[in-house]
Amino acid sequence: MSEQKDNAPKEQNTVPEIKKKVKIQPPSSTFTSPDSLNISPNNLRQFKRGNNQMAFIHQIKKNPIENEELRKKLNNRYTMEEVAKHNKPDDCWMVFNNVVYDVTEYLNFHPGGRSILMTCAGKDGTSMFYKCHPWVDYNVLLKNYTIGTITK
Repeated sequence: MSEQKDNAPKEQNTVPEIKKKVKIQPPSSTFTSPDSLNISPNNLRQFKRGNNQMAFIHQIKKNPIENEELRKKLNNRYTMEEVAKHNKPDDCWMVFNNVVYDVTEYLNFHPGGRSILMTCAGKDGTSMFYKCHPWVDYNVLLKNYTIGTITK
């Protein structure tokens, strides 16, 4: 009696076995964990219909500022003392890389909520911005809200 070999292909597991867990490290020591910003569910803003980041981007794309108008605005000069006076939710200015923006209208659209932005109201928010989301181009988001530059 002869033995027959089973020539049928055996089912192979296509998912590779994970041998070691890898912990992903922040890109540098200047990285700020969202946990260190004291964000809690109570601080996060509840979005209303049509009042979110994508709605804001759609709004600015519908009404873009012209380059000539932007150049004129960049000629306006402000001191940090002047910027510091605009630190309220109904009148909020911020500085990013020496450019002054009136972010009052943007407060309601910021994904992290109004309270996070208000920590930099009337101040230079450049370092905080880059710590939290260095991949975002604030120039695209805030170009329409440029009001001037910082003078020493």
